[in-house]
Amino acid sequence: IEFYNDSYAISPTATLAALRSISENKNVTLILGGAATSDVYDDLIDLVSQYATMVVLLPGSGTLGIRHGLAQAKVPMLSAHSIEDAVKIAREHSGKGEAVLFSPGFEAYGVDVSRRSRSEKFVKAVRAL
Repeated sequence: IEFYNDSYAISPTATLAALRSISENKNVTLILGGAATSDVYDDLIDLVSQYATMVVLLPGSGTLGIRHGLAQAKVPMLSAHSIEDAVKIAREHSGKGEAVLFSPGFEAYGVDVSRRSRSEKFVKAVRAL
């Protein structure tokens, strides 16, 4: 399993670009979510099922705003309480030759201290596996 840290992605466009660049035959578990932004998430919601086998949702006001849309996209979703929890869940649901992409698509502030802190938590959680 390969882990990709795109933790500075704070827009749906950035997350969708990351998915497109690493997905091979829909082999990605996406870790997504955070604080609400003013972005429109329709394209990401519409296309996520083409690239990801599962989405692990992080807490946050932005996550709450897209949860219903993702359910309509018919991509399996699981919720995590933290970045560390999300990494464990993603690992448990990924197999050989698959990838885990941390590309939150939302801002860190209000949920985490900063984008840098969020990135450091992800790296530390992956190393702890």
